[in-house]
Amino acid sequence: MDRLKAAEEAREGTDEVIDLTDDVQAEPAEPTVIWGRPSKCPACGENGYLDRIDLVRRTMYQHCPACMHRWDIHESETVRLIEKK
Repeated sequence: MDRLKAAEEAREGTDEVIDLTDDVQAEPAEPTVIWGRPSKCPACGENGYLDRIDLVRRTMYQHCPACMHRWDIHESETVRLIEKK
C-alpha cells in the first residue's frame, strides 16, 4: 500500500507536457509486394493481374487490366509470407 501511495504522489507532481511536433515524421512505407500475389501497377497504380509465376527463374509476370502495362518482379524484390500453423 505504501508503494502505491508513493507512486500516486509522484504522479501528482508531474504535469509535464511533451511536445512531439518537433520529432521527425516517419515517411510512409512503400507498398509491400508479396511473393505469389498480384501487386499494384507501377505505371498507373491500379491493381495488377498475375499472369504466371516462373518457378525456375523465380519471377512473377503481371499486367495491368486498366492500362495494359506489363512487368515482371523477381522473388528477391518481394516479401515472402510465412504462414503459421
